[in-house]
Amino acid sequence: MLEAVERWFKRLPPDERDMPILRYKGRSWTPRQILREVRAGTSIGKELQEHLERLVLGLHEGEIPLELAEERLLMWLEEFKRKYGPKAPVFITLTEGPISAEELIRQIRERRGLGGELLETEREYIMEMLRLYGGE
Repeated sequence: MLEAVERWFKRLPPDERDMPILRYKGRSWTPRQILREVRAGTSIGKELQEHLERLVLGLHEGEIPLELAEERLLMWLEEFKRKYGPKAPVFITLTEGPISAEELIRQIRERRGLGGELLETEREYIMEMLRLYGGE
């Protein structure tokens, strides 16, 4: 049991190990938190592993909550704002021109435009990271 979670953790890119990857019982969990709970043999660790295994068996994009994708994107954008400032362009599109971190955050929260598209892309990416548990 523990070996499966450790193997999954090692397969993940290092920068993904502290990003929320799973929603369970009303909160987000990072791979590192999941591994810590499973290693400690806690009841929540056992539940998290069982939930992870169930998800991976029949995983499809709709099972990844948009809130989790939003949380991850907002974490990244807040870090971007700290490094480059709130008005620095994150993307430049042909139709909208430069899109700042602040505008992208607004679009993500409103589920529209590029922000809405990024939410769906992030859901797909989370799915890929979870599938590493099963060895795909």
